[in-house]
Formats: sequence, C-alpha cells, structure tokens
Amino acid sequence: MNSLPKIIISGFSMTALSIARCLSGFGYDIFSIGKKSLAYKIPFYFSNIPKKRIIIPPQKNIIEGLLDIRNIFDDNPILLLSEDIHALEVSENRDLIDKYYTFILPEKNIVDKLLDKRKFTELAIEKEINIPKTVIVKNKGEIDDIISKLSFPFLLKPYMMHSCKISSKKELIDYTKSFSPLNWRSVIAQEWIPGNDASIYFCFVFFNREIEPIASLTAQKIRQWPPQDGTTSLCKTIENKHVLNETIRIFKMLGLSGFGSIEYKFNNKDGKYYIMEPTIGRYNQQIAISKEAGVNLPNIAVNYLRRKKISEFKQRNNVWWIHEINDCLSQRHPRQSNKNGYLRHLFNSDTNVLFSKKDLMPILVTVGSELITAIKQKTKTKDLIGFSYKAEMK
Repeated sequence: MNSLPKIIISGFSMTALSIARCLSGFGYDIFSIGKKSLAYKIPFYFSNIPKKRIIIPPQKNIIEGLLDIRNIFDDNPILLLSEDIHALEVSENRDLIDKYYTFILPEKNIVDKLLDKRKFTELAIEKEINIPKTVIVKNKGEIDDIISKLSFPFLLKPYMMHSCKISSKKELIDYTKSFSPLNWRSVIAQEWIPGNDASIYFCFVFFNREIEPIASLTAQKIRQWPPQDGTTSLCKTIENKHVLNETIRIFKMLGLSGFGSIEYKFNNKDGKYYIMEPTIGRYNQQIAISKEAGVNLPNIAVNYLRRKKISEFKQRNNVWWIHEINDCLSQRHPRQSNKNGYLRHLFNSDTNVLFSKKDLMPILVTVGSELITAIKQKTKTKDLIGFSYKAEMK
C-alpha cells in the first residue's frame, strides 16, 4: 500500500508551480487541480511534478471540483491553495470539504476581512495599523470622488484584481472599464507612497492553530512587473526586524492560523513603513525563495498538518529569486529606475520561477505560447518576448 502523503495544489499558475517545486523531492504524491486557460497562464499544468492533473469544468468552482474527486483518495489529502478566490471559496465552504481534505485557515471572518480591501481598510483604521491614506469606493458613482480626495498618482485596488497606479483621469476611466461585478464588490484608492520598487519589503509567516508563529521569512523586492505597481520580478531575502515584528504583531492580533504575508513600502521621507497588502490562506508567487533560504514554508505547512515535529528555522539572507520573463520586461521599461544586473541575476539567482533542469516544460511552453501569441498579433520581432504579458497587464 502506498503510504506517501497526498498533496493537492489548487490552480495551474506560477504560484502553484512554485509551491510544487518547494515540495518536490520529499517523496510526496502531488496532484494539481484547476481550470485550463492560455498556456502562459498555467505553467504548472505542463510540469512533470504532479502525479496527476485534474481539470475542473469551466462552469464549476474549486469546491465542486474537490467534491467531485473526493472518492479517489483513501486518506484525506493535504490541500494547499494558490489563489485568493480559492482561499475565499474554501473558507466559505469548509463544512463541505473538511471531512475530505486536511487544510489550515483562520476563522471565516478573518479570511473575509483580509481578502476584502474595504473591510481590511476599516479594520486597519480601527486597530491603528499603518496604511496609506485611503478612500473607500462604495459604488461606481463614487469613482470621481477619488480625484477630489487624493492627488495623482494614486493606487486603485479592486476586489480580486491587481492594483494599478493611476496618474490621470483617463487612466482611471480606462482601468475601471475592465472591472467585472465581482471586482466592484470592494474597491479602494490609496495615496501613492514615494519610492521605487526596492522600497518594498515583504514577510511570509506560518502560524499554528494556537495563533503562534512557527516559521517566518523577510525579503526585499528589487524590481516589479510592471514597475511601481506590479508583482515581484526580482527579490532577495534580507533581515528586517521591523517588518518581521510588525507582521507577527498584526497577525497575532487578528488571529491568523496557517500561511500569511504582508507587503510594506518604506517611505524614506517620513521613515515609516506602510502596509500595501496582506495575503492570507494562499501562497505568494515568490514562495519558492523560501526553500533556498532554508525556511521551506509549504513543506513546513505539510509537516505541521501531518503532525510532525517542527524544528526552528533561521533564514539565509542574500538569497535571490527571479521571474525570468517579467524581470526582463521590467528592467527595459521606461519607468524602471533600476536597470542593472538582469543577465547576472538570470544566470546566478538561487531560484527561478520558470526554469528548472528537472522540469523544463513550464518555461518551454510559456515562451512558446508567447511567441505564438505575438506572431498572431503581428508584432515586431523585437517585441515578441513578453507580448502576452504586456497585454495581460494593461
């Protein structure tokens, strides 16, 4: 009888791929479950790490997909999540799946408050958590009110969608045109905190069910894609006691159990760190840096859920992580102030998002699908790489 622990990773995204690579080599049976999409959006689908890929039909959500496959396992698999929407759906339906799967999430009201940007803003004000000046947008009709309360540029943050730096009324109108009814569920605008991409720090933590931290990691962004308001494209581990202590203080106060992270931006003008975004219940894309840094957070979560003894961990600093395509685009962008070292980091970083000698298909399929997309759009040869990413981020 096969006694290998069974692990299910939700989604086929870069984040899901990063989780799997953290767990590869430990003897786990890894399964992936998600919906198919454009190839460059689902690199984990093409990875050789999962024992089996499970496709969810377009009309079903993650809960329905998990319930459909519950009978194929003899024991309850461990469930690890890679997307906000998965964390929300599992949290809201835990009574349906907790007898079939092993997972860890804080109480439903905590998940809801930290995923909902408006509710987190209200919570931060109540608890005196340091966030930028924020305008809550209750409906579409209040969008123009932002301009009277915040000066350009500012950050606009819709529900379940990436934030965007807004520098003009036209950009505001164009961005809000892309919102779905789901995105309008919770929208906030925040003052722009000065500083480049390297002003941003983040902290990963894992808390046990007794609301105590058992592992943590702090790091600094170096570049983002797109610059200034995008997702991490290059980062490194670095000790930052303020970020660590504040993250632990906030999550203990709120009642975190499981994985969480907080991103901060340091304002050199006033010497303060401002919280840009919390994450709860699902991992971040750059989670793979934790394996090379000696604090393998997905594996720590698996061992905790298996009731294994958890040792103390101390992170290695100056461990580098790179998203090969996004960082190339970032360092070429006119808004990027740090244009140095791309090739050096491409070949010398400790962790790559797409490339792995043992798992080549994700990078081959991603680059190939970008080339095909670019050719179909009849772009110039020099703009082929990254075309689909540019289109995605607009």
